[in-house]
Amino acid sequence: MFRLKLLTFVLLLTIPLAAQTQADLGVVLSACQFFAGSPLTQQEQATIIADTRNDFATNPAQAAQDLQTLKVLGNQLSQMNDPFQMIEVRQQALVAMYQEYQQGKASPSSVVVLKRANPMAYSPGSGVLLLEADLVGTVDFLDLIQQGQGGSAMSQAQRQQLAQQIVAGFDSMPDSSKAFVICSQFMSQVLQSRLQSMSAARQAQFRQQLAQQQQAQTTMSADQYQVLSQISRNQHLTTMNILENMGEGGGYWEVVNKPSW
Repeated sequence: MFRLKLLTFVLLLTIPLAAQTQADLGVVLSACQFFAGSPLTQQEQATIIADTRNDFATNPAQAAQDLQTLKVLGNQLSQMNDPFQMIEVRQQALVAMYQEYQQGKASPSSVVVLKRANPMAYSPGSGVLLLEADLVGTVDFLDLIQQGQGGSAMSQAQRQQLAQQIVAGFDSMPDSSKAFVICSQFMSQVLQSRLQSMSAARQAQFRQQLAQQQQAQTTMSADQYQVLSQISRNQHLTTMNILENMGEGGGYWEVVNKPSW
């Protein structure tokens, strides 16, 4: 049932929405910001507002119905306790927008969202996008693994090389690894927040525990791209558990606000 609801929402999200009131515009802007994954500039907001008002002027009855469906989606998201479900909703909507963009049919609002999310690669077989922030979060995580194994922090050149490998190999990557990667933006928000609150000694302890856990589950390798091929989405849960066991908290929703509009 959840997937059927998701499909309905995603199909409606690919249609330009509309608004009559400031509250309605707020709903559309909040939704677009969630799918974009970061705050929108004033210019981007103006583009979305103009797009939604044009849609309402063109077909007010359909626009009102679409807006109500979007409100229901916001309510659904606000009640989700599993962040992976929230990420799935976002991915499905972005993929639908991306496909329309590739066909030259994307609305101005979708174009704004996609430019902000910045897809770096697409896997048609898996139906998922590699977004820029997910790429950064993945490289950050692998850098922590390398440091926990006794290596030095990656240089900028090493980070760029690893990022290029991930982009180039994304489509052929195991689905389990893709599932890890597409969750990395949101999960990285929690991880980075916790790390910033730790002392240098506690950070080193965390990196060591993370590396030890990783060594127990994967084949040892100095090649972090090879390490990625053996990681699944469950690694994010394991990372949160390590933080919680260290007394640093592990609650995802303690750091990230649930989307709601």
